Amino acid sequence: MLMRFSWLALIAVAFCFLMSCGKNSKFSSTNTMYVATQSAAQVWGYRANFNNGSLSTINGSPFTAQPAFAILIDPTQSFAYLATTAGQILRFSFDLNGSLVPVSGGQGVPTGGASPVALAMDPGGKFLFVANQGTGVAGSSSISVFSVGSGAALTPVPGSPFTVRLPLNFPLANPNPAAVGMVVQSALNLLYVVDENDGYVLTYPYDSNTGVLPANSTQGTLAGTAPAAAAMNPAGTLLYVANFGSNNVSGFAIGTTAQQGLGSLTPLDKSPFAAELGPISAAVDPSGQFLYVVDQASNQISGYRINPTTGDLSPTIGSPYNTGAGPIFVAISPINKFLYVSNNAAATVAGFSIDPAGGNLSTVTPAVTTGTQPTGIAFGK
Repeated sequence: MLMRFSWLALIAVAFCFLMSCGKNSKFSSTNTMYVATQSAAQVWGYRANFNNGSLSTINGSPFTAQPAFAILIDPTQSFAYLATTAGQILRFSFDLNGSLVPVSGGQGVPTGGASPVALAMDPGGKFLFVANQGTGVAGSSSISVFSVGSGAALTPVPGSPFTVRLPLNFPLANPNPAAVGMVVQSALNLLYVVDENDGYVLTYPYDSNTGVLPANSTQGTLAGTAPAAAAMNPAGTLLYVANFGSNNVSGFAIGTTAQQGLGSLTPLDKSPFAAELGPISAAVDPSGQFLYVVDQASNQISGYRINPTTGDLSPTIGSPYNTGAGPIFVAISPINKFLYVSNNAAATVAGFSIDPAGGNLSTVTPAVTTGTQPTGIAFGK
């Protein structure tokens, strides 16, 4: 199996709890931002100035951790969770400086799977979902689910990790699913899982009380070739999938009524939408107007305006936008003014301002140096 661990999705999904944030008045002019590194045993912390988009290193950064694929900060912005290359979840709290403080003496919680590459959490902070791309204890790619307790305590739910399986009687001769991305649709208690190897988005209903997943996914919806990440709009009605292998983006309408089929995924009329080379990460802005996709193989960002009626995509003016070498992850600030990209090959993070009228991107600050092979990005207080 090709270990495409750097193609994280966590995304979109990792920030789904930020999607309800809308007005700038709720946020201070500065915030903290944390970047995981794939090769360095560190997490880099920055203070982001949301007046001009500049980044300055938090005192004491980088913080000792482990090489990691993904980072997530909970909805209350009280704890950070790090998915390490060793197959563990490290937990941190924050001091008044914004420094990371290890929880439980830095002891990691095993996922039970191999190569955890993406993290997601429901908006209530009740469950933590982990996509394990590699073959682990369960003998296949898997999803670990943890119940989240006081002080970031993680308790595996019964049956975790859950082997990723296509729906029963699914017409695919030799399925070999590999989970690389996730999105939580909390209103419907659904987890959408990106299956890189088979090219599907798999639908998993989760028990809202226990977090338990069924033995098989309940729906498999074909995306493009080698899908790498997914992003959902704030309303939970649209899902977009970045397809690394076919250089495009698949768009789906999410069924929100019984007549539509609750949670069903219906391809948008004009889907798929052209991207540049190697789309690997995706994020919808908090206003739900724009989608941005990182194109790793062409060192660019594709920007799209989302049609408010149909969900179809049209390129923003100036798209695509150049970034650093090997971009791998995209994140949008909570106040919807700035976009940041981790450049895996360049060991930098680049910042862009978002034009609120048309979604056009403009470079706001020189890229800042971070640790070797930066990956996921998460925003704190």
